[in-house]
Amino acid sequence: MKKYTVYTAMFQILMYLSVYSQNFDSSCNSLQKHKWAVQFAVNGDFSIGAIDGLMFSLKRHLSSKSALRFGIGFSGNAGHSDDIDNGFSTTEKGNFENINLVCSYLYYFNPKGILNIYFGAGPRLSYQHSYRESPDYEFLYLTDYSKSNTWSAGVQATFGAECFPLKYLSFFAEYTAYGEFQRSTFSGNEYNESSNQVINKSGSTTGWRIEANTARLGISLYF
Repeated sequence: MKKYTVYTAMFQILMYLSVYSQNFDSSCNSLQKHKWAVQFAVNGDFSIGAIDGLMFSLKRHLSSKSALRFGIGFSGNAGHSDDIDNGFSTTEKGNFENINLVCSYLYYFNPKGILNIYFGAGPRLSYQHSYRESPDYEFLYLTDYSKSNTWSAGVQATFGAECFPLKYLSFFAEYTAYGEFQRSTFSGNEYNESSNQVINKSGSTTGWRIEANTARLGISLYF
């Protein structure tokens, strides 16, 4: 709750400054028709050891108030842990990867402001893979594993603010939320004590998912 309170306060301040900065010289920014921008962003809670919310985008301005943005995002992590249980050396390991493609139409409420508030929406496609391998803690000479693949399609909304310390360079902060329909396939194995056998399992699921991401911080280079 504290994290969302901080983000809410931050965007309220940005909105206030944008509304009351009508006299700012708009020639000091690059929010102009036909301008392009290359953007790079990471999640606000980015940490070493995991790629969480890395985003590369290309933006094209249709006017000072509107733009199209095409982005590709990455998330992922991998790790393992070693332990000794009842004299057995055990290893647990796993990995997770996610890639998403987003096309957004962006609208800038006040492109002449010191801070430029914008809203965006557009389609989103994503793919996610995960794998986990661990010892069976009842029969340590066995290894249980599970893996899954998920394909998703939906719509993403974006709310953010951008400022220009230099005409062709800007910093931005934004918050995203999305809803999507997804299909997952999974497989794995586990030891069944009653039958004294290793059981293989597999299947698929479908459903809807709605999620809000943490704030994302980034930099833009205009040309």
